[in-house]
Amino acid sequence: GPADYLSFLNGEVKASNVNQASIAVGDLAGKEKVKRVVTNVSDEGETYTAIVRGLEGVNAVVEPARFRVASTRVHKFAVNFTAQDGADLGKWTSGTLVLRGNKGHVVRSPIVVEPVAVAVEDEVLVPANTTSGETRISGKAGFTGALDLRPVGLDGATPTKGTVQQEEFQYIETVKVTDRTAVARFDLNAENDLDDLDLYAAIGNTIVAVSATGAADEQITLKNPQPGNYDIYVFGFAANDSDGANYIHTGWAVPNRNKGNFSVRPNPVQVTVGERFHYTARWTNLDINKRYFGYVSYKANGNRTGERTYLTVN
Repeated sequence: GPADYLSFLNGEVKASNVNQASIAVGDLAGKEKVKRVVTNVSDEGETYTAIVRGLEGVNAVVEPARFRVASTRVHKFAVNFTAQDGADLGKWTSGTLVLRGNKGHVVRSPIVVEPVAVAVEDEVLVPANTTSGETRISGKAGFTGALDLRPVGLDGATPTKGTVQQEEFQYIETVKVTDRTAVARFDLNAENDLDDLDLYAAIGNTIVAVSATGAADEQITLKNPQPGNYDIYVFGFAANDSDGANYIHTGWAVPNRNKGNFSVRPNPVQVTVGERFHYTARWTNLDINKRYFGYVSYKANGNRTGERTYLTVN
C-alpha cells in the first residue's frame, strides 16, 4: 500500500518487500526472505495452498505453505529464495507464485530473481576534509571462498563553478576519455536544492549521455566509455533565483589502474554464502583542493563478477 511505498522511498524498506502483486529480487546473494500480505475480499473464509513454479537455479519456499484467510481479513506470509549451486549468476530467471484456494479462487504472482556472486554497495560518498582517511564498505556474498578486491583510482579533479540562467544551455568543460579509461563520471551539484538543473555529455555534435531528473543535482556514469573528448553542458530547467542557478561540476576520466593513493584491507576477504562481509577502503596523500573518484571491483574465487563499488572523496 501507500505506507509501504513511502517507507521504500525513505530507505526503510527494500524494494523487494514493497507489498506488490509481483515479486522482484535483484542481487540475490545466496538467500533472501521476501514478505507479503494478502487480503481476502470475498464474503467467506478460504484456505490457500502455495506453490512456486519456474525459477531455474533458484529454490523458493513459501512459509507457511498452507494458510486460511477469514473474510475481509489479512494474512502474512514469506517466500524464502536460495540460489542453488550452478545457478546462472548475473542472469534473471522467472517464475510464478500460485495461491490456490479450496473454494476455487486462484491467485498468481509473477516472480523474477537475479542470483549474483556478490551484492555490494553501488556508491560510497565520503565528505572528507583531510588528505588521508578510511571508510568501511559492506556487502553480502553469494558464494563461499575468497573475494578478491581491486581498487582503481583514486583520480583527482578540480571542481568547476558556474552560474546558469533559467532555460539556458551552458558549456562547462571538456573531459578527455582515452581507451585506457575504466569509468567516466560527470557530477553536477546545485548550490540551491530548489533549482532544477540537467546535465549533458556530448562528443562533437552528438549527445551521448543525459541526466535530466526533477532534482537539483545530476550525475552521469559511463563504464568503459567510448574514447573521445566529452563536452559537458548544463541546462537551467528551473532557477529559483532571478540571478540564475549556481552549481559545481566535477568530471573524472579514471584510468584502469591504481594510482598509489587507494588501498583496501583485508584482501582477499574470506566470505560465506548468504552472509555479510566488510572491508576497509583507505586513501592517502590527497590534494585537499580536489575531489577524488575511483572504484573497487570484485572477483569471486578468481572469476570477475562485474560488480563495482564507486567511491567519491570530497
